[in-house]
Amino acid sequence: LEYISFIPKGQWITGVNVSYSQSDFDNYKFLIIENLGGDTYNFKVSPMLMYCFHDDLAAGGRFAYSRSRTRLNSADVIIDSETSYEPGTLYSVSHNYMGTASFRNYISLGRSMRFGLFNEIQLQMGGGQSKIINGEGEDLTGTYSRTFMLDIGLTPGVVMFLNNYSAIEVSIGVLGFSYDNTKA
Repeated sequence: LEYISFIPKGQWITGVNVSYSQSDFDNYKFLIIENLGGDTYNFKVSPMLMYCFHDDLAAGGRFAYSRSRTRLNSADVIIDSETSYEPGTLYSVSHNYMGTASFRNYISLGRSMRFGLFNEIQLQMGGGQSKIINGEGEDLTGTYSRTFMLDIGLTPGVVMFLNNYSAIEVSIGVLGFSYDNTKA
């Protein structure tokens, strides 16, 4: 039985994950909410660097920054023909930083050097800030909060090499423990 090394010792593994989403809504209706108007966006960037210190075993880290904003300009909550509520203007913005230490093991699928499986153990630690503002002018109120986050997780995945220098990974966060502490 011959052992096939999927990721040989001495290889560097780098990558980046970037995501951005934006939505605008005007006069939108959802269940008991009518005349919903506003906009939102989410942005996240996460570079990664790992070193394969033994055949099919790698260790490294990742840094992540995310920012999100939601602005609600109008909404009417209508329960029945005689009962309704208008929450007014709401504005929320938050940003978070996360550092991750990772350990991965790779398994080749058969004799293929193109397809493989990996399992990653992650220890994440980070923090962030957010604020929520309600109202306008004299009626303006709001809350500012700071958050500390600690996560331990197990992430299995599939990797497919497109060529000798690039690959596509698909992973699922299945098992883990999260601790969040938020102070207003």
